[in-house]
Amino acid sequence: MLKLTEDMKSLLKDNLCYIATASPDGGPCVAPKSCRFTADGELYYIEWAGKKTYENLRKNPKIAIAACSADKKMSYRFEGPVKVLTEGPLFEHENARRKEKGKRAVVAIVMVDVTDVFDMGKKDPGGRVSL
Repeated sequence: MLKLTEDMKSLLKDNLCYIATASPDGGPCVAPKSCRFTADGELYYIEWAGKKTYENLRKNPKIAIAACSADKKMSYRFEGPVKVLTEGPLFEHENARRKEKGKRAVVAIVMVDVTDVFDMGKKDPGGRVSL
């Protein structure tokens, strides 16, 4: 996993992100999700719908996440494989947190191992970022 900069982490945490997956036949799927980080800095999102994005990731565990901030004029695409968790401490923690707020249960926690980052802003549009 790449070590993301604090600006990148802030961009992911503070903005709605768009998760891109592909179905087994290559069909695209894009869905809005909120990203989070563990205390150790691991990127994840909570899958509470369990629909097309979730099914795609169970069959093809690769993801791209687009995050942007118009205010900061910053935009990146993060790519890498995922691990879908349906049990364990983080899963239980997020389920308890959602239950406390009266929200539906978590279907899965999707951990993202970021292996590539691309600048989609004005600095180097489409260019791979070295971290």
